[in-house]
Amino acid sequence: MSHTLLQSGAKTLWIFESNYRLLLKLLPELAQCDCFEFIDEDGLVDIKIEVRERFKYTTELKLSKLFNQRGRWVTDLTMDVRLYLDARVAEVMSYQDCHNIPAPYDSTEKGRYSRDEKRQVNQLLHELLQSAVFTYRRTQSEAV
Repeated sequence: MSHTLLQSGAKTLWIFESNYRLLLKLLPELAQCDCFEFIDEDGLVDIKIEVRERFKYTTELKLSKLFNQRGRWVTDLTMDVRLYLDARVAEVMSYQDCHNIPAPYDSTEKGRYSRDEKRQVNQLLHELLQSAVFTYRRTQSEAV
């Protein structure tokens, strides 16, 4: 398990557990499929989740929220998420190609990240997953 999960404290651990549950609810065939797409009311793919790696105790996902397909001047949101299967938690490992998001106690990157950056990106994932559960329908998944 990532050392940042252990250092983040019990008061924020709920978000990692909730993100794991939401991902399993959205991706019931996670063990058998590599790609999941969620379409909006216009029939466009709005969220795409790809399995990057599968190991005995972890699964790595790439989650993309697609904005550019509608001609918006906003870049697509991308996150790498690691699921810890034995601990039943999910953690954002990178966000918009920013790797090694510091935990609250790490002050080596002053000015670049806010003090609670890790909590914020995991909260963003939580809100995105909650929205997906209630808003989108999933297209057919690609089998492994």
